[in-house]
Amino acid sequence: MDDEIASQIETSERTLIKDSVLGFDPTMLAVLDDVEIAQDEIENLKSRLGPDLFLYLFKIANSAYHGSFKVGPIKHFFDVVNRIGMQHTKALIIQFASHRLAQGDYEAEIIFAKNFAASVVGRIMARGLGFRDDGHERWNSPASFRVSAP
Repeated sequence: MDDEIASQIETSERTLIKDSVLGFDPTMLAVLDDVEIAQDEIENLKSRLGPDLFLYLFKIANSAYHGSFKVGPIKHFFDVVNRIGMQHTKALIIQFASHRLAQGDYEAEIIFAKNFAASVVGRIMARGLGFRDDGHERWNSPASFRVSAP
């Protein structure tokens, strides 16, 4: 890659971050990859989120699907990441940014909707086949998965 292309990419990235097109600072995704991250470091990530994305993540973490009735409402960003999970938080951030970029473009919204639906169906199928959310099998026995002939 030559210097001119690298410069154009860097300028585009700065514009996206400065104008809050994405709704977050992309460097925070790398921070969420660290499994040894401290609680205060996760809490400090909220300053890198735009207000729309911040509220979006809080609403999801406080939803009944993630157990807000049992545990109670969330008050800190660390609790959001803890309840949803680091990988799912990253996925939701990327989903939010993708949707934000696609707004107003009908064809892009159709592609986004199809990809999101495919990911939901894939997750349901993986659970049905005995895979956990982290990608590992629930049991190691090859006899637990049988394919019958038609």
